Amino acid sequence: MMDQPELGKKICESRNRKGMTQKDLSELCHIDVRTIQRIESGEVFPRASTIRLIAEALDLELNEFNSNDPHGSVNQESFRGILLATMLIGLIHLVNWFFNAPLFPTFKMFNPYNWIYSIVDVVTTVFFYYGFYVIAGYFKNSLLKFASSFFMIGGPLYFISTTINDVLSILILSILGINCIFFGIGLMKTKSSLLTLYKSTGILQLLIAPFFILPIGVLNIVGCWMNIPLYILMLCIMFLEYRKLRQVTVKNYNQA
Repeated sequence: MMDQPELGKKICESRNRKGMTQKDLSELCHIDVRTIQRIESGEVFPRASTIRLIAEALDLELNEFNSNDPHGSVNQESFRGILLATMLIGLIHLVNWFFNAPLFPTFKMFNPYNWIYSIVDVVTTVFFYYGFYVIAGYFKNSLLKFASSFFMIGGPLYFISTTINDVLSILILSILGINCIFFGIGLMKTKSSLLTLYKSTGILQLLIAPFFILPIGVLNIVGCWMNIPLYILMLCIMFLEYRKLRQVTVKNYNQA
């Protein structure tokens, strides 16, 4: 059986081809229209009996809701594992941020006397954004995938530039600030059942972007403080996507 959100998309596409509304399908299946909406959005995974009723109403064979990917369950399990790992790394990144980020005027990011925090920041940045790179691939979001990749490359480059030339580091920081715009828009375009959370996180990222684009120290400090709630929201996305995926896996197992 297909996993969510693929199953919901398949039902929605089949319903639209029939020229049916969600209310029409609801009446044919004798299923609450709100339940149909939640299934199509990928918010819930329906029981086998519910899928059978929907298939009959849409004149479809039940096997049309089976996954076309023979390795789908493996990919699902792998995605869940990556989410858990990158979420834990993200927690480390957030805690380390208080020690490494220039949250106060007298503090310099990637301070040579705090090289351990600096290295931890670079490593956790790469793996944390790798989590969103994988999320982008799962939801087929090319913009979020690009922006996540850029942060994975730009983080280490900024670290290296601080040891070479201040002008170069300021330039890279401004470019990373511009990438914040792409990342924010990418989050807002993610077609997940956690739409409100993705949009809220994306809007906050867009608000933060100017504080890093402009090469003004005070603005950079404000941006670093604003990154704290941003990282918390990003961790919430990872946790809720992980929990949602785990619930679907448990339901699939119980219905098998």
